[in-house]
Amino acid sequence: MKKILFVYDVIYPYQLGGAEKRIHSISKYIKKDFDVSIIGMRKNGMVDHFDKNKIHYYTLTKYSNLYDSKGKRKIYLSIRFAIDLYFFLLKNNFDIIDATANPYFHIFAIKLALINKRNSKFFVTWHEYWDKKYWIQYSSPIVGRIGFIIQNLALKFSENIISGSNFTKKKLEKKTKKNIQLISNGIEDIKINKSKKIYDIVYTGRIIDFKNIDKILKLLNISPNLNILIIGDGPELKKYKEEYNNKNITYTGFLKKDIEVYRYLSQSKIFMILSEREGFSISTIEAMNIGLPVICYKGENNAAKELIDNNKNGILVNLNLEDINKSIIDINNNYKFYSQNAKKTSNKYLYSNISKDYIDFINTNSK
Repeated sequence: MKKILFVYDVIYPYQLGGAEKRIHSISKYIKKDFDVSIIGMRKNGMVDHFDKNKIHYYTLTKYSNLYDSKGKRKIYLSIRFAIDLYFFLLKNNFDIIDATANPYFHIFAIKLALINKRNSKFFVTWHEYWDKKYWIQYSSPIVGRIGFIIQNLALKFSENIISGSNFTKKKLEKKTKKNIQLISNGIEDIKINKSKKIYDIVYTGRIIDFKNIDKILKLLNISPNLNILIIGDGPELKKYKEEYNNKNITYTGFLKKDIEVYRYLSQSKIFMILSEREGFSISTIEAMNIGLPVICYKGENNAAKELIDNNKNGILVNLNLEDINKSIIDINNNYKFYSQNAKKTSNKYLYSNISKDYIDFINTNSK
């Protein structure tokens, strides 16, 4: 049985995000065919090595908080993890290594560590690709340009490239002539009892500026009777609570268990994602799986828009409050139609099926 190592700097469920959840779910389905290990950083309370559900876990580079006060990734942690990973790989052998591309530094560490390990096959899974303009917007003119260069170097060093979305695949194809395999992100089929609908609009994810959550909250200026649910935590949460202190807004904060999120989703009618940047948006598919139609911003860098069949499982919008409000009315006027189509869409993204494509690709390219 071949040994496969998934590399990402954080591990699910100790950190909750789409990339780490993908690794967790795919691992669950392929552990019958591979000896699976997962490696990431060690969050407070974790140990350096443990086994769980027949999967091996390794942790390096202790951390307490992944983000700084502005909600940006702490670069020094990524560099430390890359260095620690290099020395780990010198001492341990794996037949296959699948590394999530972002935050890039570990890609160079893996390449360096594998120089004398010709039998190890290296795969890199890309979830996003940022252009120079967005890098500068995200950070600063100098740091953004450096980030853009590091990203492109990581792409140059990537082998056997996997893309988690067609959106990202198209971007990568403009930057490299290497073959890129689409193996979509996905979800587990969610089993949750139907609940009474309490909330008209729900958002779940990080509470950070580029998610445009303030636009959701401002809908109360047009439709004051809307009940809005905001699930998650982040650097903007305190500000939103202060600026939008309204009895019709519920802030749950961070929820430790997915089942808690799913229960809230089942009590909601419409999922709204107005983010300027998404590499895929697993939360959108999860909401659809529970039967929620989606109102989604059709911005250039929001990959979630590719999940929307406009006016069937949801509606694509600009960041205009009147248009967004009209979309809410349109969906509610034909709710059953939108809800059924949302559920059908989500069935295409079940990891029980996606994992088969993953196994085929890995086996074909690791001989």
